[in-house]
Amino acid sequence: MTDAPKHPINPDPANELASDQSPIDPRDFRNALGTYATGVTVITAMAADGKPYGLTCNSFASVSLNPPLVLWSLVIFSQAMSIFQNASHFTVNVLGASQQALANKFATSSEDKFAGIEWTPGLGNAPVLADSVANFQCRAADRYYGGDHVIFLGRGRGLRVQSAGAVAVSSRRIRPVCHMTRKAAPKPVRAKQRRLSPDDRRKEFVAKATEFFAEEGFWRRDP
Repeated sequence: MTDAPKHPINPDPANELASDQSPIDPRDFRNALGTYATGVTVITAMAADGKPYGLTCNSFASVSLNPPLVLWSLVIFSQAMSIFQNASHFTVNVLGASQQALANKFATSSEDKFAGIEWTPGLGNAPVLADSVANFQCRAADRYYGGDHVIFLGRGRGLRVQSAGAVAVSSRRIRPVCHMTRKAAPKPVRAKQRRLSPDDRRKEFVAKATEFFAEEGFWRRDP
């Protein structure tokens, strides 16, 4: 007998995403994660139409020093998913403790988040924010599904440390859009909708996840 974990030979992403076997309530899990302070970054990329795009993110983490690899994650139903899927590069801009207004700006929907923001095009034209404490310019190396998020792996191709000052840490007043570990902001009151049963919610999620993986697929590149 062994306690080694058992991994399916041919995992089914849709079923794995829809797994309802966990004894942990998602809301409790989210709230518990909210007690862990993390840094705040703005992940940027250039869209296919030549428009710069960025979002506030607190899921950034280092992976490897040699080769230099980092990762961050984005919820699979994000409207920005196609932008980062198709971008050859992205830039991780680390924010300072005094840049909460900047974090809030990139955490909300806006026609032009870069209005009034000083930036320069980096590798792959991914925007490098002028006032960031540090930035990592990365080539998109790989991506993986992980539950209800897609994990983006980047290989560092350039970096700059501009300040040794304190970095920003996530706050419940900042809702990072790439990593849903904070309470959602209040939404407008809408007409009451029929509540789905747990089984119906699972079926709906399986359908959406299956459609996502069928249409978008996943590519792999050597780091």
